[in-house]
Amino acid sequence: MYIAVCGTGYTGITTAVVLCEFGHSLYCFDIDPELSESLKNIGFVEPGLERLINSHIENKKLSFVSDLKEALNSTEAVFIAVPAKEQPITSASSSPFLKLFNEISAHLLRDKYLPLFVRTTIPIGTSSNLINTIVQARPDLRVGIDYDVITNPSFMREGSAIHDLMSPDRIVFGLSQASFQNLNSNARKAIDNIFAPLKTLNVPFLYTNHETAELIKSATMGLVTVKMAYMNELEKLCDGIGVELKALLKGIGSDRRVSGDSLMFSAGIGGSSLPRVSRLLVESGKNFGTELSILSEALASNDKRLQTVSTKILNYFKSILDKNNLKASILGLSFKPFSDDLMESPSLFVIKNLLQEKIKVSVYDPYFLPNSFNLKKIPNNLLSNDCFTLCNSAYDCVNQSNFLIIMTDWPQFRTLDMSKVKELMCSSPAIFDCINMFENCSKDFQYIAA
Repeated sequence: MYIAVCGTGYTGITTAVVLCEFGHSLYCFDIDPELSESLKNIGFVEPGLERLINSHIENKKLSFVSDLKEALNSTEAVFIAVPAKEQPITSASSSPFLKLFNEISAHLLRDKYLPLFVRTTIPIGTSSNLINTIVQARPDLRVGIDYDVITNPSFMREGSAIHDLMSPDRIVFGLSQASFQNLNSNARKAIDNIFAPLKTLNVPFLYTNHETAELIKSATMGLVTVKMAYMNELEKLCDGIGVELKALLKGIGSDRRVSGDSLMFSAGIGGSSLPRVSRLLVESGKNFGTELSILSEALASNDKRLQTVSTKILNYFKSILDKNNLKASILGLSFKPFSDDLMESPSLFVIKNLLQEKIKVSVYDPYFLPNSFNLKKIPNNLLSNDCFTLCNSAYDCVNQSNFLIIMTDWPQFRTLDMSKVKELMCSSPAIFDCINMFENCSKDFQYIAA
């Protein structure tokens, strides 16, 4: 099939290349000229993505068009994937998302069926409002015959997005009532054609109404947020009482009611998805007269976690008698490994507080090397600060440092030569470990758990 993806940010590009992998031909369009260039110079890192983009551009399955009408003329389906960072938390009423949707609906044709798949995370009730928008603006069009709005949330983890889209746990489709009830509807036929490869893999297809599909996405993210906040609170309980953390995780994760894969400790919940979508769900609840107090408390707990981590680090520096040339080394800038997403990154929160205390900060992250193309994601006030340094290696980062702070669970950090690290650091070196990566180093370093 010929398919248009409108919105060429993270969600749009990953969706496009996976649809190419399914055998379709993709036209990509974005209303933002800067994002429009993402096919030529991707503004983010995702393992395997650049290789797939180059491959499908070369085989002419993937192309960029600068004219929306051109993108829609030859297509049999449209995926709307405005970058999540531009999506408002509480409403889509004045967003780039709605602007793009209105432009698309203006180009719809009578007697040429075109399904509109909504990939962007949107507030509950938005899909139904979108249909009403088309009904009012284009009374000549018939829902289910000339077009459908299909809520199709993406469930992908940064760092493994391609895998998650190629082998999803399930795929969700929110349909209008008529298309939901009619097994031979145009919407269902389009879905079967586009996602045929997933059917052969026996991936569960969940058909429901728009509101349920919208809530499935945000509720899933909310539950993960609660789970992560709970684990971080447990880690605080464990601090100083002799708990073996690896055994704790194994003991909890072995219970059939609990998925052990995502049990972890961290400095806090970050990224452009989890916190934002969780707050979106809390706000949606308020809009419908429901207080989601557990999720609200999890978000508040995360804020406290960030503050606790930062306070512990600053208290260590206050305990050092010689205040001259204090230096902290931070391993990990992104909120998680295999991602260059700095949205609400706990590292940035800690770095900001250290710099405010005039403490030198050196940072190493494999995705943020000096002179790398994605340095523009780092706030300018950090890059221009004389006390902030990006390093080419972990060993450069720890050189002449008082305090090593582990913020991100990059696997290569686990293979560091800790004897060499100790030699490079100042006398009486200390480790602040948000990941509990180096528990076994407590005899060689002053070891402080998050």
